[in-house]
Amino acid sequence: MQLKWYVLNIRPHAHRTVSAGLSRHRIEHYYPAAGKPAGSSSSGKPLFSSCIFVRAGKIHQDVLGTIPGIIRFAFWLGRPATIHDEEIDAVRSFLREHPEVTVRRLPVNVRHRQRLFAGDHAQLPAAIPRIFLPSIGFMIIKNSGQPVEGSVTHPEHTHER
Repeated sequence: MQLKWYVLNIRPHAHRTVSAGLSRHRIEHYYPAAGKPAGSSSSGKPLFSSCIFVRAGKIHQDVLGTIPGIIRFAFWLGRPATIHDEEIDAVRSFLREHPEVTVRRLPVNVRHRQRLFAGDHAQLPAAIPRIFLPSIGFMIIKNSGQPVEGSVTHPEHTHER
Protein backbone atom coordinates (compact mmCIF):
# COMPACT_ATOMS: atom_id res chain seq x y z
CA MET A 1 0.00 0.00 0.00
CA GLN A 2 1.45 3.32 -1.09
CA LEU A 3 0.96 6.15 1.39
CA LYS A 4 0.97 9.80 0.28
CA TRP A 5 0.67 13.07 2.13
CA TYR A 6 -2.71 14.74 1.55
CA VAL A 7 -4.20 18.06 2.63
CA LEU A 8 -7.41 17.76 4.64
CA ASN A 9 -9.68 20.73 5.29
CA ILE A 10 -10.83 20.80 8.89
CA ARG A 11 -13.30 22.86 10.86
CA PRO A 12 -11.93 25.97 12.60
CA HIS A 13 -10.26 25.20 15.93
CA ALA A 14 -10.72 21.43 15.39
CA HIS A 15 -7.04 20.51 15.04
CA ARG A 16 -6.83 18.86 18.48
CA THR A 17 -9.99 16.81 17.91
CA VAL A 18 -8.86 15.79 14.42
CA SER A 19 -5.35 15.02 15.64
CA ALA A 20 -6.72 12.81 18.43
CA GLY A 21 -8.96 10.96 15.97
CA LEU A 22 -6.11 10.41 13.54
CA SER A 23 -3.87 9.18 16.36
CA ARG A 24 -6.58 6.73 17.52
CA HIS A 25 -6.61 5.23 14.03
CA ARG A 26 -2.79 5.31 13.84
CA ILE A 27 -2.78 7.63 10.85
CA GLU A 28 0.36 9.75 10.57
CA HIS A 29 -0.44 13.47 10.46
CA TYR A 30 1.25 16.83 10.69
CA TYR A 31 -0.17 20.18 11.76
CA PRO A 32 2.61 22.77 11.27
CA ALA A 33 2.67 25.61 13.77
CA ALA A 34 4.87 28.69 14.13
CA GLY A 35 6.13 30.30 17.29
CA LYS A 36 6.37 27.07 19.28
CA PRO A 37 9.11 27.59 21.86
CA ALA A 38 11.72 24.82 21.95
CA GLY A 39 10.78 22.18 24.52
CA SER A 40 7.30 23.65 24.95
CA SER A 41 4.14 21.55 24.90
CA SER A 42 2.12 24.41 23.41
CA SER A 43 1.23 23.97 19.77
CA GLY A 44 2.06 27.52 18.64
CA LYS A 45 0.20 29.48 15.95
CA PRO A 46 -1.03 27.27 13.09
CA LEU A 47 0.47 28.01 9.67
CA PHE A 48 -2.57 26.60 7.89
CA SER A 49 -5.40 26.98 10.42
CA SER A 50 -8.05 25.10 8.47
CA CYS A 51 -5.82 22.30 7.16
CA ILE A 52 -3.95 19.29 8.45
CA PHE A 53 -1.60 17.06 6.49
CA VAL A 54 -2.17 13.30 6.64
CA ARG A 55 -0.12 10.41 5.31
CA ALA A 56 -2.75 8.02 4.07
CA GLY A 57 -3.70 5.54 1.38
CA LYS A 58 -6.96 4.48 -0.23
CA ILE A 59 -7.60 2.14 2.70
CA HIS A 60 -7.80 5.14 5.07
CA GLN A 61 -10.37 7.16 3.12
CA ASP A 62 -13.41 5.60 4.82
CA VAL A 63 -11.86 6.08 8.26
CA LEU A 64 -11.06 9.72 7.55
CA GLY A 65 -14.73 10.37 6.85
CA THR A 66 -15.67 9.23 10.37
CA ILE A 67 -13.32 11.54 12.28
CA PRO A 68 -15.12 14.58 13.74
CA GLY A 69 -13.80 17.92 12.46
CA ILE A 70 -12.65 16.73 9.04
CA ILE A 71 -14.54 18.45 6.25
CA ARG A 72 -12.99 16.92 3.11
CA PHE A 73 -9.82 16.51 1.12
CA ALA A 74 -8.47 19.69 -0.46
CA PHE A 75 -8.47 19.33 -4.25
CA TRP A 76 -6.08 20.44 -6.99
CA LEU A 77 -7.16 20.09 -10.63
CA GLY A 78 -9.90 17.60 -9.78
CA ARG A 79 -7.79 15.33 -7.56
CA PRO A 80 -6.99 15.32 -3.85
CA ALA A 81 -4.01 17.63 -3.27
CA THR A 82 -0.85 15.68 -2.48
CA ILE A 83 2.39 16.91 -0.96
CA HIS A 84 5.81 15.39 -1.54
CA ASP A 85 7.58 13.79 1.43
CA GLU A 86 10.50 16.16 0.88
CA GLU A 87 8.24 19.19 1.36
CA ILE A 88 6.87 17.89 4.68
CA ASP A 89 10.43 17.17 5.85
CA ALA A 90 11.53 20.64 4.71
CA VAL A 91 8.70 22.35 6.65
CA ARG A 92 9.54 20.38 9.81
CA SER A 93 13.23 21.24 9.53
CA PHE A 94 12.59 24.90 8.66
CA LEU A 95 10.26 25.39 11.64
CA ARG A 96 12.80 23.83 14.01
CA GLU A 97 15.36 26.41 12.88
CA HIS A 98 12.98 29.36 12.43
CA PRO A 99 9.97 29.20 14.79
CA GLU A 100 8.71 32.69 13.82
CA VAL A 101 7.52 32.58 10.21
CA THR A 102 5.00 34.02 7.76
CA VAL A 103 3.16 32.10 5.05
CA ARG A 104 2.65 33.63 1.62
CA ARG A 105 0.49 32.30 -1.21
CA LEU A 106 2.25 31.93 -4.55
CA PRO A 107 0.55 32.52 -7.90
CA VAL A 108 -0.05 29.33 -9.86
CA ASN A 109 -0.34 28.85 -13.63
CA VAL A 110 -3.29 26.45 -14.02
CA ARG A 111 -3.42 26.48 -17.83
CA HIS A 112 -0.15 24.59 -18.03
CA ARG A 113 -1.30 22.13 -15.35
CA GLN A 114 1.90 22.87 -13.48
CA ARG A 115 2.65 24.97 -10.47
CA LEU A 116 4.79 27.73 -11.89
CA PHE A 117 5.62 30.66 -9.67
CA ALA A 118 5.78 34.32 -10.51
CA GLY A 119 5.40 37.47 -8.54
CA ASP A 120 7.06 39.53 -5.88
CA HIS A 121 8.66 36.71 -3.87
CA ALA A 122 11.78 37.20 -5.98
CA GLN A 123 12.03 40.74 -4.55
CA LEU A 124 12.67 39.44 -1.03
CA PRO A 125 16.27 39.92 0.09
CA ALA A 126 18.29 36.76 -0.49
CA ALA A 127 19.39 36.81 3.15
CA ILE A 128 15.85 36.08 4.38
CA PRO A 129 15.47 32.29 4.80
CA ARG A 130 12.47 30.81 3.00
CA ILE A 131 11.19 27.54 1.62
CA PHE A 132 8.82 26.90 -1.25
CA LEU A 133 5.97 24.37 -1.15
CA PRO A 134 5.19 23.96 -4.83
CA SER A 135 2.73 21.12 -4.22
CA ILE A 136 0.31 23.48 -2.49
CA GLY A 137 1.46 26.88 -3.82
CA PHE A 138 2.87 28.48 -0.67
CA MET A 139 6.14 29.90 0.59
CA ILE A 140 7.19 30.01 4.26
CA ILE A 141 9.42 32.94 5.16
CA LYS A 142 11.38 33.54 8.35
CA ASN A 143 10.08 36.65 10.08
CA SER A 144 12.71 39.37 10.01
CA GLY A 145 10.95 41.62 12.49
CA GLN A 146 9.29 43.58 9.70
CA PRO A 147 5.79 42.83 8.42
CA VAL A 148 5.71 40.86 5.19
CA GLU A 149 3.22 42.28 2.72
CA GLY A 150 0.87 39.71 1.25
CA SER A 151 1.25 37.18 4.06
CA VAL A 152 -1.55 34.79 4.86
CA THR A 153 -2.33 32.32 7.58
CA HIS A 154 -5.49 30.79 6.15
CA PRO A 155 -4.93 29.06 2.80
CA GLU A 156 -7.88 28.87 0.45
CA HIS A 157 -7.94 25.57 -1.37
CA THR A 158 -10.13 24.69 -4.32
CA HIS A 159 -12.89 22.27 -3.34
CA GLU A 160 -14.89 19.89 -5.46
CA ARG A 161 -17.87 17.98 -4.25
